[in-house]
Amino acid sequence: EFEQTQIKTSMIDIISNASLYDLGHKIKEDLWAEDLKSLLVLSEGSNVNGTELIDELIVQTHNNIPIFGGLAGDEYNFEKTIVGLNEDATAGKIVVIGFYGNHIHFGFGSEGGWSDFGPEREVTQSKQNVLYKIGDRHALDLYKDYLGKYAKELPGSSLYFPLSMREKDSNTSVVRTILSIDEENKTM
Repeated sequence: EFEQTQIKTSMIDIISNASLYDLGHKIKEDLWAEDLKSLLVLSEGSNVNGTELIDELIVQTHNNIPIFGGLAGDEYNFEKTIVGLNEDATAGKIVVIGFYGNHIHFGFGSEGGWSDFGPEREVTQSKQNVLYKIGDRHALDLYKDYLGKYAKELPGSSLYFPLSMREKDSNTSVVRTILSIDEENKTM
């Protein structure tokens, strides 16, 4: 509750409609206003590509407001996450909260504590957030080599050993966690 700041909410079920485009339009319809100052996104984490979700929200808000939030987790089980708004939390829900008016201001800071190890390698095959090959090797095989004894604890152990990557030599590195593995296709 705020004394001078209005909030509005929107909840979407990503399982019944997996289109992030439709989600973006619903958020715009439910929450967009000239005095919208920020969005707080609380998303289930099992069925959503967080980068694609935020990219769609940036498009719908014309990249004019800060967007904060995160994906729900289930510790290191990678099985089921739940989110709710004014009712019991369930799987597949994304809640977005809009903050309005001139009496609230947002800022942010970020710092990572991860350090790189191993040689820099090139991703040679991927599709969206699925990593198929690094160099001439299957991504999962190479990753398991680096994990050693921790490989048998995948996907949970991946939380302790994220990937550091960058699109171009001039870009800053970003850290990404492996959310799932596919033993048959040797992908992450």
